[in-house]
Amino acid sequence: MIVYVYDLFGKDVKEYNRVKRRFYYELRKILDSNIEINWKTKSMLVAPEDMEKVLDLFFKKYSSYIVVYKFKTQTINQLQ
Repeated sequence: MIVYVYDLFGKDVKEYNRVKRRFYYELRKILDSNIEINWKTKSMLVAPEDMEKVLDLFFKKYSSYIVVYKFKTQTINQLQ
């Protein structure tokens, strides 16, 4: 299981909104094709190992506008 934590940015509000709109539109196309991806928030997603290359390429496409951290884990526990 892979956890991606990311943060989008732009030099101004107009650029940020443009990048955000395009980013989430393209991400939605990837996620709709794979129901195993858990997308709970707008800054983190959990994906199976076989989606690693696809998601890495996707995030690299936005490298000028994003900071991304990737974690590989076996389990995730929810705190209550």
